[in-house]
Amino acid sequence: MLRRCSASSRRAGSAVAIRGLRRLFDLVARPFRGRSAVDAEIGFHLDQQVRDLVEAGWTAEAARAEAGRRFGDLDRYREALVTLDRATAARRGRREWFADLLQDLRFAGRLLGRSPGFTVAVVLTLGLGIGANATMFGLVDRLLFKPPAHVVAPDRVARFVVTESSLDWGSSTNTSVSYLSYQAERHDARRTDGIAAYYTSRMAYDRGENARELRTTLATAAFFPLLGVKPVLGRFYGENDDQVGSAPVAVISERLWRRELGGGTDVLGKALFLGRRLYSIIGVAPAGFTGIDLDAVGAWLPLNVAGSDVWGASDDWRTQDGFQWMSLVARLPEGGDRVGAAAEAAQVYRRAKIAADPSLNKDSYKVTAAYAPVIAARGAAPSKSALVAALLAGVSLLVLLIASANVANLFLARGLSRRREIAVRLALGIRRGRLVRMLVLESVVLCLLGAGLALGVAWTGGGAVRRFLLPQ
Repeated sequence: MLRRCSASSRRAGSAVAIRGLRRLFDLVARPFRGRSAVDAEIGFHLDQQVRDLVEAGWTAEAARAEAGRRFGDLDRYREALVTLDRATAARRGRREWFADLLQDLRFAGRLLGRSPGFTVAVVLTLGLGIGANATMFGLVDRLLFKPPAHVVAPDRVARFVVTESSLDWGSSTNTSVSYLSYQAERHDARRTDGIAAYYTSRMAYDRGENARELRTTLATAAFFPLLGVKPVLGRFYGENDDQVGSAPVAVISERLWRRELGGGTDVLGKALFLGRRLYSIIGVAPAGFTGIDLDAVGAWLPLNVAGSDVWGASDDWRTQDGFQWMSLVARLPEGGDRVGAAAEAAQVYRRAKIAADPSLNKDSYKVTAAYAPVIAARGAAPSKSALVAALLAGVSLLVLLIASANVANLFLARGLSRRREIAVRLALGIRRGRLVRMLVLESVVLCLLGAGLALGVAWTGGGAVRRFLLPQ
């Protein structure tokens, strides 16, 4: 009797397990209905197990206790089923959402293809408006915002600007000083972490039919350490290399090294013909380094050695104050007083000027100085290119606003022409959210096409504008 009850219990348990698996698969296949649906499902299986046990000869209480024992931890199963149901519903929802999205994209493409005039007008308007702004922003960023490449802590690097006034000649503001003034600032100005002088010019490069101009910078030995730049090959020249009578050495740009000298490590020690003599290459500057100015530089030479090649064999440029061709760059201490440092520099400059020219009217001669930002366009004497670029940036922004207004008008006109179509779709039962998504997708497709055109405009137009505004 007990064996028959046990066998019938096993058969009943197997049948319940099969039906449970079938209902479990049905549960997975259905959308997520929440915890109450899972409780109902578990309750159904539990009641079915109790009925089978009762039919097999168990009492109701014993059958329910046995069914609970066979099911085990109902709370754990309940949480597992809820998690499974929720994950399945989420996956199904994502699949349906992406399927609808692809369908809406195909519809948007067909719809835009059926109205080529509207599509071309919107894409051209957006492409030209965005492309012009991207081009001008690149120029403005280079001129007004982007610090010089490879300069460490550029906010502490400053240009020296001096304003002189006298009853004899009036007032003038200069960014160039004499070598005597540089020496005075270097030795007597104590509120800076260093001062360097440089002068950029063009020198004859190579000889014979290969001769051409090369933009070179004559700089003192403190120039590279002050900016914090590191060479990619070799070394920069030091104080011993920047003495009158020292052997002529040169640091070349990475562009000149790679494009004209092969880009090999054997370039160190090679001779470079500049001006009227040969310079030995001792180092290569990092790619993109141009000092603190925008113009591309091919080589840097020690100022006291190469000065005779630029200003002549005479030492007048070194001993007379009238040769005001050099620019000064200083590094200010971290947290230092920029105004106080400029005031001290003005006093040093005035003393040096009076010492060099005793005929000056000391009572009326006044000097003020400033340490301007290292970005020249934001300093006391911005270039014409910077002013033109800022003006064109404002014009291009106005063009973008006009283009946006025109595109908005085109969309409004198109929306009015599609009122009947939208009304029909609503009457057929389309969800308003789906309708809004369709309309937004059309706008997104047009914007992407306009952005693609804008990339082409910025790529081609940017080069043309740079050739006119920033030829170097």
